[in-house]
Amino acid sequence: MGLKESFGNTLKTFARIFPGISDYQDKESLRGQDKVVREHLADLLNKQVKSLDELKIRLIEAKKIELLGKLELTTKKISKLSDMIKHSSYGYSPIFASDAVDQKKLKKIYEYDISLAGEIRKL
Repeated sequence: MGLKESFGNTLKTFARIFPGISDYQDKESLRGQDKVVREHLADLLNKQVKSLDELKIRLIEAKKIELLGKLELTTKKISKLSDMIKHSSYGYSPIFASDAVDQKKLKKIYEYDISLAGEIRKL
């Protein structure tokens, strides 16, 4: 382990000695994980949009335009969902906020976000 990593680990350990810091670090970790999951979900949805766009091109080339309206509506809904997931708030109060964070609820939200990946793949 390099000097930089060693110093970082020492600093993290030292910071956990102070009251409230470890809770903040745990929340920050969950927040970071939630962000990664949400970005992944948005990417999965965007791949579905690209697939639909390719299908629309094939339908136009085959001169079968009767489904284009429904496909366009579906594409817009999936894009909107992707944006909502990617840009939604990350679900916890800052360290000095008066509202307490319910770690169990935050974990349930995180697990729900993960479960959405399976639903997206079904598309």
